[in-house]
Amino acid sequence: MSISVVGVVGAGAMGRGIVQVLLQTGHEVYWLDSCSGATDQARATLQKIWQRMAEKGKCTASDIEQWL
Repeated sequence: MSISVVGVVGAGAMGRGIVQVLLQTGHEVYWLDSCSGATDQARATLQKIWQRMAEKGKCTASDIEQWL
């Protein structure tokens, strides 16, 4: 039995890091935070992190597209 769908509550530094790892390992993630707009902000931060990774050759644009 393997887990493919995961829910994460919280979009702070810890929640964002957990979501990043889950997405990069192929999980489907449902993500929420009690603060309005927090997940949108965290998603934008992840996009910047992934863009830097792509610039360093650690991932591709298609990887980023898939994770988003």
